[in-house]
Amino acid sequence: MDALDHDFDQLCFDIQTACGSQTGTGFHEVHCPICGNTGKKKAGFKFEGDKIVYNCFRGSCTLKATVYEKGEFVPRKFKQLMEAFGIDISVRLLTAGRKKN
Repeated sequence: MDALDHDFDQLCFDIQTACGSQTGTGFHEVHCPICGNTGKKKAGFKFEGDKIVYNCFRGSCTLKATVYEKGEFVPRKFKQLMEAFGIDISVRLLTAGRKKN
């Protein structure tokens, strides 16, 4: 396992630690920190191989959805989401996608 794989696995672990239970559709439920929903959990993360998918199913959410794929550029929305959860993204992950661009 190389360092990038390790950092990605750590990021997945950190996100899962912040989440609630997993739904039947594979989403790990959370309250969306962007739209501030505190009622029923209407947002969640899904882990698909080398991708982390986030969706907020609340219509008024400004973030709605974002995807990060290991080794690719980390989207601004994904960085904002991780900041809101208090989760650090390693420098290696942040710079891996920039080398390709």
